[in-house]
Amino acid sequence: MNILVDPDSGHLTGVVDWADASIEPFGIALWGLESVLGCCGPHGWAYHEDGVSHSRGLFGKILLIEIGGVDSDETCRAIEEVRTLGLLLRYGFRWEYGAEEPTRDTTLLEVYLQSESQSGSKHKSFVNSIKAVFLTD
Repeated sequence: MNILVDPDSGHLTGVVDWADASIEPFGIALWGLESVLGCCGPHGWAYHEDGVSHSRGLFGKILLIEIGGVDSDETCRAIEEVRTLGLLLRYGFRWEYGAEEPTRDTTLLEVYLQSESQSGSKHKSFVNSIKAVFLTD
């Protein structure tokens, strides 16, 4: 993955994953957000402790502004669903030489989906993170 940064401001300007570059329906590649919200260390995957839900919410807020400011519950749920589909496609299958097969190692898939599904989790879902940022700004 290549992370593009403006050398003057230090702001993120883009993320490119050439290994998986393809034209896909809107939202399928939103799985990539999770990969910058944490890291895999000697004890497995862990989210960064500095406001994952807030970071997810800010990303979602900017995304909604860029696609036309549609912030209805229905739109947010649709984005969440296609993002989850992207997670399943990315981490539920192994892609080699143009062919796919189910993966045996679903560790990251389980972590990402579990963090979304646990009610009361300290890491809010994508939709709830967006709502929290809109309500506080």
